[in-house]
This record gives sequence, structure tokens and C-alpha cells, in this order.
Amino acid sequence: MSEAANFTNRELSWLSFNDRVLEEARDKENPLLERIKFLGITASNLDEFFMVRVASLKKMISVDFEKPDAAGLSPKEQLQQIGEVTHKMVHKQYNTWNRTLVKLLNEEGIRLLGMDELSERQRAFVHHFFEQEVYPVVTPMAVDSSRPFPLIVNTSINIAVLIHKENNPKKKEFATVQVPTVFDRVIKLPGAAGQNDFVLLEDIVKYYLSRFFIGYEIKETAFYRVMRNMDMDVAEKDASDLLKEIEEQLRKRERSNVIRLEVDAEISKHLLKKLVKLLKGYDEDIYYIKGPLDFTFLSKLAGKVEGKSELEFAPFRPYLDANLMRSNMFDQIRGRDIFLHHPYDSFDPVIEFVRQAAGMRRCLRLR
Repeated sequence: MSEAANFTNRELSWLSFNDRVLEEARDKENPLLERIKFLGITASNLDEFFMVRVASLKKMISVDFEKPDAAGLSPKEQLQQIGEVTHKMVHKQYNTWNRTLVKLLNEEGIRLLGMDELSERQRAFVHHFFEQEVYPVVTPMAVDSSRPFPLIVNTSINIAVLIHKENNPKKKEFATVQVPTVFDRVIKLPGAAGQNDFVLLEDIVKYYLSRFFIGYEIKETAFYRVMRNMDMDVAEKDASDLLKEIEEQLRKRERSNVIRLEVDAEISKHLLKKLVKLLKGYDEDIYYIKGPLDFTFLSKLAGKVEGKSELEFAPFRPYLDANLMRSNMFDQIRGRDIFLHHPYDSFDPVIEFVRQAAGMRRCLRLR
């Protein structure tokens, strides 16, 4: 047996950990809102993993670094296995959402609605919200020979659009619209008491896209999300001014290479090919998503639900030994050691300890 057989690759081990978090979202014993929070955590974890760890491996490959890790895997082999495991994990995430969690949420009266499912009152609310708040801050950007492809902000939700002039359907043009980040992504809709209806901001923007393309017809739309290399290479010893070096690295990071591209599963081959070409991405970095992009919104969704406390874990109350707070803590410490285990023990005794220490110091100074 080779020595490498005794080791597990660090990145694959981390993916196994994230899969265990995903199992918490699938566990029927957990309260429903906690399950969707766990699903959101898996998405947030995966984002960070790609922006740092996968980005680091891609850098190694770009400089022809081929030394294997302790598990005997070269950077290329690691990336290949990471891709295989991650695609399966994303498929598992969306199966969990589409086949189980959405149905259970609907049974509890918690609905994430599409624009075609809104009541007249809700539609009027959304229309007013769009006209007064959203429309003024959205800027569609067309791409042609005179207008280069714009900077797509890392992890933002965007809409790729194929349009043509009303009198010229054969000449299709590409445009992109960023869903604004200045608003909450999860919009709570008006309804009856105890009703929990929501709509996603990107669905509102997509519904009103024609407002941004006067004189054009929309041929196709698709959501997409870009993830870039967020790892920084700052050589402190070689930097004459560390702050300037960090600022320069941050500027470069905004336009760093695309390491992951999430797109609607229903996107056409023509639009996808156009998008990949403009982003200078690769086929292996594409993830086809059957549902809302970026599950990190689920924690906010759970936080906006009203009147469903039974669907969350009961609030945790740390243990507090009342005797610790009744007398001088220094006298107690002289008599015995005191062990506090956080967060299971309350932090109040620590605060009281510091308060009493400050009081003793003040008395000593006055003497």
C-alpha cells in the first residue's frame, strides 16, 4: 500500500463535511425552517470553497504546478474530482428543495410565489414597489461592437437577455441586467393575517424586463450568476507599502477569472454559448440550476416568516449558576477553580468577573 493511500485529500474531505450539513436539511427530525437554513448554509459554504480553495487550485494549474498532495492527487486531478462531487452535490441540493422542502413549506402556508401566482392585491403591491423603488436603480447594458461586455459583479444575480428590434427579428442582440443588491432579495407580500407569501426580487425584475427595452422584443431570458477568484496573493515581505498592495489586489480581484458559472437549466445553447464566450469561461465551470440561483437567501426567508415559531428550534438558554453572581468572584476563585463551557454556560459570570476586577483596580488606584 502506498503512503498516499493513508490520506484523504483536504478539498474532498471538506466537500464531505458540506454534504453532512446538507443531510441536516434532509433530516425529517429537524424543524422545517431550520432545514431550509441548513440548505442555505451549504450554498454559502460552497461559494466560499470555490472562491478560495478552487481558485487556488486553478492558480496552481495556470503556473504548471504538478506536485501531488499528501493523498497523491495533482491539482488537475483534484479539480476533476471536485467537479464531479460538486455537480452531484448541487443536484442533491435542488432535489431536496424541489421535491421536499417546497411542498412542506406550502403545507405550512409559507409560499415562494412566481409572478403569475400573485393575487390582485399582491400584484398591485409589487407593481408599486417596482415603479417607485426598483425601476430607477436598474441599468440594462447591451453588448455590441461599440459597447463592450460590462463587469459582472461577483456572486450577483443577473439576467441574460436576447432581444431584437420590433421591425428586425433576424438581428438578435445580447443584453444583461443586474438584479439590484440595494434591496432585500426576499420580498414579503401583503396577505391575510398569518399568511406568509414571498416573491424573489429577480422574478420581479424579469417580469418587467420589457420596461427597459422600449422598441425591442425579448426573445429569451435566463438568470445567471458568476463566481470569481477571491483569493489574494500579497507578498508582505516584498511589498514596500502593504496597504497599497492590498488595494491593488482588491482591484484585480474584481475582474479576476470566472471559476464558476450558474445558469438556468432551461437556457438555450445559443444564449449559453454567447454568455460563456463573453465571460471567457469553460464548459466544466458551468452549473445548470433547476430552481432559484444562490440558496443563501433561504436564511433571510426563514427570518421573515411570521407566526411559525414551532418550525424552528426552541431558543437555547445557557446554564447560569446563581451562586457565581451572589458574592465576590475573587473570593470564590480563591476557594476553588471555576470552569465555564461556552456557549452552554452563560457568559454573564465572565462579564461580572471583569466588572468586579475593574472595581478592585479603581479602589487600589484611589488608595
